[in-house]
Amino acid sequence: MLDQALQYLENETDSLKCFGWDAVLRGVANEKVILDCITGDLRKLNQQSQLEVPDKLPAKTKRSKEVLVPTEPNESITIMQTCRQFLSQIGFLSAESRKQFFVLENGEPMIQQLKSLDKLRAREVYSASIVYVGPGQEDSNQIVRNTQGSPLYEEFVKGMGWLVDLNSHNGFSGSLVKKNPLHGSQVPYFADSSREMIFHTNTMMPSELTHDQLEERIKILHSDAVHIVWSEHNRDYKPNSLSSDVVETQIIVYPLPDGLFRIQVERKERIPFFGPLMDGMVVGKSILCPLVRQTAINALRRNQAASSTLGVQKPFKMRANSIKEIIHIRM
Repeated sequence: MLDQALQYLENETDSLKCFGWDAVLRGVANEKVILDCITGDLRKLNQQSQLEVPDKLPAKTKRSKEVLVPTEPNESITIMQTCRQFLSQIGFLSAESRKQFFVLENGEPMIQQLKSLDKLRAREVYSASIVYVGPGQEDSNQIVRNTQGSPLYEEFVKGMGWLVDLNSHNGFSGSLVKKNPLHGSQVPYFADSSREMIFHTNTMMPSELTHDQLEERIKILHSDAVHIVWSEHNRDYKPNSLSSDVVETQIIVYPLPDGLFRIQVERKERIPFFGPLMDGMVVGKSILCPLVRQTAINALRRNQAASSTLGVQKPFKMRANSIKEIIHIRM
């Protein structure tokens, strides 16, 4: 472009018209001197641009051998600069938004409150127990000691959620503790954008148990307000087989000879009706797991509403209340 500009300027006839300078310089004294100055400046710019242009690219065959090395990050950038850049990019440092910024009292209590805020989950969390009852099993000790079920039961468990490694699982784990041999290594887990659910399953826990270890397993199962019972007994399941004060609802699944499944729902009187599964329904295999899971979640929500005067609180509302509390105390 600079070469073309010089070529036009050196043409005495078109030098002024090509850039529209004829109207600007018309009647100005020493317009030839001004034009020479402009021409000289353009030549200097042209020479400087030639110096700054990098060497020609290598041939096409050589270009493929070049390795592009990413530039090293600037280690001099501090956390404060990064945070300020983030706030600026989302518009919080504008003149209008600066009025909404307040300095909070810093210190150890403030840090502890922020840590407690970070521990609040962003999704609803639920836990339920899945219990297998084999043919002829009456005693609760026999039921709790089950280490495996029928193939149809195992397929049902896998349909309730995907199996995760408890030791490396970072999501909600209910009453299970990592690296505890009594709690097993795998557990069914389900999650979506707004919910997490863990299933305490007696058949996935170790089989060789002492009396104290058996009591701990029963304690884990009794910590859930909802029990999902898969019964292959020749008679209906007795709801008091694994009853406790915590267990509010029991969803019992009976596999039928024709491939369908009969549902029995037992709930305490204080728990209102819930669905989608109701007592006495018969459903197919393809929709069994989603319906049982959703029924268990609804039962847990009903239990929370009946147990608290505040009802069911959404996680985002709990986080908002915690943030308001921090601001109110620390301002």
